[in-house]
Amino acid sequence: MNRLRDSYSFEPVPEGIDPELILGGQANLWTESVPTFRQAEYMSWPRGWATAEVLWSNKDKKNWDCFTSRVEKHFERAEEAQINYAVSVYNPIVAPYTDTLANKVWVTLDTELSGMDMYYTFDNTDADSYSQKYTAPVEIPKNATWIVVRNYRDGKPIGKQLKLTIKEVRERAKGNRR
Repeated sequence: MNRLRDSYSFEPVPEGIDPELILGGQANLWTESVPTFRQAEYMSWPRGWATAEVLWSNKDKKNWDCFTSRVEKHFERAEEAQINYAVSVYNPIVAPYTDTLANKVWVTLDTELSGMDMYYTFDNTDADSYSQKYTAPVEIPKNATWIVVRNYRDGKPIGKQLKLTIKEVRERAKGNRR
């Protein structure tokens, strides 16, 4: 998966290469598995805005927080222009890992944007602002069946609610041991 932050952190001039040798940049979207123009739009935006900033800005002038506030303004413009764009920057990120010493699975929750509150449940109910608020890595309870996570900003839900079975979480954790 290529998150917006991944696109923004791309460095077009490899270490040790003279920048004068770089003539330009490009960002391809391979469309053999993109069935419609609307899907191509969704796959392009906001990654295209990130790529443009990376290619047109000095490395020392890049600022993720300033960029994401501009992206949210671009969302308004795209909405007005009826452009299909991805808002996955608002979605929660679930990173499970296995504690090899205790043989337990833990989960770290994250988001690409600052200023978000994250709420979660382990019982297949929707996560809302009355659910458990995430503050630190959480051990998966033995009786858990699902993890449901939702981001909130200023007391309002934002992005998609993420819902994973604990079986999926345990599978993902196998490759990440601590």
